[in-house]
Amino acid sequence: MPNRSQTAPMTYEDVLIKSVLVTACLLAAAVAGWLFTPSFPVVSWLGPAASIGLSTVVIRSPRLLPLPIVAFALCFGLMVGGIAELFDANWNGVVLQAVLATIAVFAATLMLFASGKVRASARMTQVFFIGLNGMILYAVAAILWRWLGLSSSPLGLDTDIKVVGVPLGAIVGVIGVLLRAYGFVMDFDFIKANAESAVPERYSWAAAFCLLVRPGTGTASGFKSPEQPMPSGPPSARCPGNGRFPP
Repeated sequence: MPNRSQTAPMTYEDVLIKSVLVTACLLAAAVAGWLFTPSFPVVSWLGPAASIGLSTVVIRSPRLLPLPIVAFALCFGLMVGGIAELFDANWNGVVLQAVLATIAVFAATLMLFASGKVRASARMTQVFFIGLNGMILYAVAAILWRWLGLSSSPLGLDTDIKVVGVPLGAIVGVIGVLLRAYGFVMDFDFIKANAESAVPERYSWAAAFCLLVRPGTGTASGFKSPEQPMPSGPPSARCPGNGRFPP
């Protein structure tokens, strides 16, 4: 007999519960990463490697949920905790600021989305992914800038270059906040479309994964099933990039 996850439709409550559980796993692992990375640096390397592999499994094979997502949250948490410890050791308080900023952006975006004032659009989604790729290129350039010894500043490229007297890092940071906010809008839209389409409850795990990993993940991947085509429907019922789960 099929269980509820195979027959019942996904609801917002399902996504909320799964998101809380996955986030709890991430936070627990992050604490472990923070505590053990100074003594066992290998933790900071195992986390990213396992996270990349597991995220690929989740996106390509959503029917294997929820175990890969829970495992990913634990590995991702180890990575986040290790990186956070490194940053906090060099810039005391920066991790707390980043956490509070993320919570604030998430809450503000959720309120605006719930009020209907903001929605994802195809054009803005294209801008989002262009900006995201630009941020990746900037991060690579900043690393090379430091490795080549072109800066004596601890913050490197972020403070070496100024635009109208404003450090480049501050400008890039503002752009990053805007991209993250719109990424949340994409995922809220993605979850809304799938909940209204009555996809199976098991996909609430994948929706939680979208919010955890990277804003826009759901719309980017679509969690498409090779066995079942995307359901048809009016454009207004779809997320940007046809980000809908198979029925």
